[in-house]
Amino acid sequence: MSWIEQLSNVEVEIITGDGKRFKPLWKEAKRSKNYNTSAYNFINVAGTLIDRQLPEGYQYDTTIIFQGESHLAVSDEFQMSADDRRFWTIIHPYWGEIMVQPMSIEEDKTVLNITAFKIKVWETISSDYPIQKQLSNDRVAELNDEVNEMAAQSFEAQIPELDTEVRAALMETVEIADVEVTKLMKLSEDFAKFKGKVSAAKARINDATQSAIDVMRTVQAVINYPVQVIQSVKDRIAVAMELKNKLTAIFFRKASKKDLVMYESIISGVVAMMATSAIDPGEEDYQLRTEIVETVDNVRTSYEDYLMQLDNTQSTRSDDVDGFTPDPDVSNALNAAIMEALANVYDYSFGAKQERIIMLEEDSNPILLTHRFYGLDANDDNLAFFIRTNALSLDELFEVRKGRRISYFV
Repeated sequence: MSWIEQLSNVEVEIITGDGKRFKPLWKEAKRSKNYNTSAYNFINVAGTLIDRQLPEGYQYDTTIIFQGESHLAVSDEFQMSADDRRFWTIIHPYWGEIMVQPMSIEEDKTVLNITAFKIKVWETISSDYPIQKQLSNDRVAELNDEVNEMAAQSFEAQIPELDTEVRAALMETVEIADVEVTKLMKLSEDFAKFKGKVSAAKARINDATQSAIDVMRTVQAVINYPVQVIQSVKDRIAVAMELKNKLTAIFFRKASKKDLVMYESIISGVVAMMATSAIDPGEEDYQLRTEIVETVDNVRTSYEDYLMQLDNTQSTRSDDVDGFTPDPDVSNALNAAIMEALANVYDYSFGAKQERIIMLEEDSNPILLTHRFYGLDANDDNLAFFIRTNALSLDELFEVRKGRRISYFV
């Protein structure tokens, strides 16, 4: 027997939030982490200075196994204890003693005489640790405004006179935002206000007497409107990502210096809007820990993609008057908004639900499964939630077949 096989047969100890102790076997030992970083660009220096601060908590993927005659009873007890919202303590051969919160738990009973759980956990500090949120939601919104204002000033400094091509690109930007935002707008008064902002932006773009900074400010007002009127964080983030992708395509058709200035001035605001959206959830947002992870990933990925585009297109020479160099004030303000937003989003995970996954033991239907996992309610909200989170097909509304992967949340 190899040392790997020997080590895999060593028990780990899991102490759940209710204080119960479990000693399953384990296999797999994967973990990853991200660092809190800040990026700084200097006009007369090529490249970017990355200031790396302390790391975020590790994310772990592992499989634990209960075996023997009593494995079913022990597994059920483990599932019940896992519902307690306090953190776990895991004592692991590789990782030592760690405090974690479970993000998802997948149960597998397909092998006779054992129950296996695939678990994704997120390292946490103790809930007793005496800290407060680094910045309030209002502060992140202020940083968003700061990004937009600095970007507008940078735009005017580099493009004081708007030629036909610049006006056309800005007009196309407003028209795309109009289409994307209108899709998710629900209230008539919001629709009227948004259309007013769209009309004002178009009028200023076409008005040769308007200053470049005022034109950019009205364009930014259109771009940032989803944060004010679209209630769902998921929808706001989706609109921002769609805007970012479509507008990036516009500004990189030629990727002239003016195009890149417009890209920075507008897309920096779109990414900042994502930070503001993420930190301002409504009542229906962040019910599930997986939703928080998805939001964090979308915001971080969009920000990193934005930085990569700037890095790939900036001039290698500081004295190149025709070359593009990102504005350091815009970059620093945006970095602050993203870092502070992500730091605060993690706090919502403590009150969100864990995902559980099973393979269906026998044929069933959505009503019976909803009753089993959540209980039925007068308005069928639980039934609708079960159907949505499992992406049931039309056929599955009548019958869900044995062996189907089922998710539920506790």
